[in-house]
Amino acid sequence: MRIGYLITLGSVGWMTWRIVSKWPSRLPPPETSAAALIEFHRAELVRQQTGPAWITVTAAPIFAGMVVVMVGFQRARPNMFLANVAPLIVLCVAWWVAAFILQRRQVQRLAEQIAEMDALRRD
Repeated sequence: MRIGYLITLGSVGWMTWRIVSKWPSRLPPPETSAAALIEFHRAELVRQQTGPAWITVTAAPIFAGMVVVMVGFQRARPNMFLANVAPLIVLCVAWWVAAFILQRRQVQRLAEQIAEMDALRRD
């Protein structure tokens, strides 16, 4: 179980690093032209895009840590039934479903914003 806890703890750092890497970078100087600002904003929107693979690579280690903890619980209490861990399994599945639904919405929203930036660039 301790190994699972260590994996989970390390996973929190991993997830934090991955999420922070998607934060916006430095703003351009105030004297930058409007075209350069539009290009900067478009590049930031493109950089923020994620996909199912990104979510999986980011979140899978924490779930792997939980699996290791559950295996440790099973070894510590061999008569533990699946009903004891069923709520955790249901919550994990619900998290994955919600994450993928929200990710799809974000992809659509970012695509719309990128299209707006492309329209502004043409004008």
